[in-house]
Amino acid sequence: MILSDLNITMIASESNILIPPWLQSRPIGPSDLMELQTLLGPQPGLTFRDIGWNKLIQYFQNTSGVQFYRLLRLLGFYGVQFSGKLSSYGSIAPEHPLLFSIPEQDRARPLQASSDLPLAIVESLGMKYLGQLHGVPFENLAQFLPTISPKELAAKLRVELTAAHDHFFRAVTSVFSLPPAPLPQTQIVEGDDPLDLLNLSERSWNGLIAAKIRSISELVQKTEDDLMQVRNLGRKSILEIQEKLERRGLRLGMQSTSLETGITAEPASSDLSQPEVLARLSTPIHDLFLSVRSRNFLAERGVQHMWELVQLTLRELERARNIGSKSIEELKTIVAQMGLQLGMRFTETQLKAIQSYRPESVAKVTSDWFCMTAQTLTHHSLDFLSDFQKKILWERTWAIRKKRTLESLAQEHGMTRERVRQLERQALEQLHQKFRQELGQATMHLQSQVERRGGVLELPELRGAWIELEAIEQRIIEGLLELQTGSIEINWDQSQICWKA
Repeated sequence: MILSDLNITMIASESNILIPPWLQSRPIGPSDLMELQTLLGPQPGLTFRDIGWNKLIQYFQNTSGVQFYRLLRLLGFYGVQFSGKLSSYGSIAPEHPLLFSIPEQDRARPLQASSDLPLAIVESLGMKYLGQLHGVPFENLAQFLPTISPKELAAKLRVELTAAHDHFFRAVTSVFSLPPAPLPQTQIVEGDDPLDLLNLSERSWNGLIAAKIRSISELVQKTEDDLMQVRNLGRKSILEIQEKLERRGLRLGMQSTSLETGITAEPASSDLSQPEVLARLSTPIHDLFLSVRSRNFLAERGVQHMWELVQLTLRELERARNIGSKSIEELKTIVAQMGLQLGMRFTETQLKAIQSYRPESVAKVTSDWFCMTAQTLTHHSLDFLSDFQKKILWERTWAIRKKRTLESLAQEHGMTRERVRQLERQALEQLHQKFRQELGQATMHLQSQVERRGGVLELPELRGAWIELEAIEQRIIEGLLELQTGSIEINWDQSQICWKA
């Protein structure tokens, strides 16, 4: 959906902007993000109440499409909601959310990537100071950190959380205060806790295993300098390891004690306030693409849903009868693809929420992801590719009409056909890596729905905006599916997804 002055005006006429009462009085000043300052201009004393479609259209006309969509995401992050075609950019927070309350004297404190928040979050939001989180709903930040609780995140940032009320930005009354808690010098961890509970990337996992580090207990006794000496373990992997340990209340350089009888924090459960997390956990086992051996093993144990599977630990699987190493690896892979982990624990309240969740809304989650990703890639989010790789995607890989040949691109840029082919393959691999987890989950759901309907799934059954997509967006979705699987295809003329012939 490439926006022009004409269709942004049409979208504006069909959409509403809802600014919650507690957010309306939030002032926008020189310490705020540049997008907010540019939106309302230099006039002092303006608040979120002054944001409207006239301002947004003017901002769109004076900036690029990338900046416009970044502004929409930013407004949604602060709590603004949109209706109509832009509804997915709006806030996910409830009507009266918990808000970050930053004391005035702390608002100038710089946000530190990897210590306060992961680098990717700090960079994507463009935030530099703690005060820019003042008044942000906890749920809108927690979507990037699904395994952390409100109190844990507030303690990590050394701030407070306050229930939203209409006078929040005029007189703040704290619900609870969380003073900074010093990290203990000694932490009790369980000696046999396997590394896979950390759900690390393949590169990090392989590097640790090659260094004969096979348990969390062994890992936390290593220092950052120790890990820097490990072959094939770079700075990015070490940051990932530190972040995953921190989520469990652990860190590098700790002294492990009581390894036989000690305890460790339970594996952090995902944020069950997120519909997509509930959808994954409530997925029936028969919807998963598993081998007969793995499926029979789970049936023997009475495991019928994903939430039952993820409560099994790796140790239980390895000690179980009638399951081999290949089946264990298959189960680990399917769990990781859904953004979950083995050994999860749930409270009684969480189990009730999972069991009462209606799985049919998974279809909308899947549809929304495919449609929004296609629309996003139409405008931007290809910054991780070179200009020539982008050109290959637009003029060859995703071309709608006449597809550029390898020969014509090679001649135009003075290189061989094989080099063009290599750059195209690299671009697709980078694209697949960027969306690997979400694409794997969404594709798996489509495959299971096609299988359950005898090989043909009608697009309207999925709900979402499939029918409204433009031709280039349709082609991008086809390309995403081709990256993940060769078993299904979309027939846009007949509005069907079916098995490939």
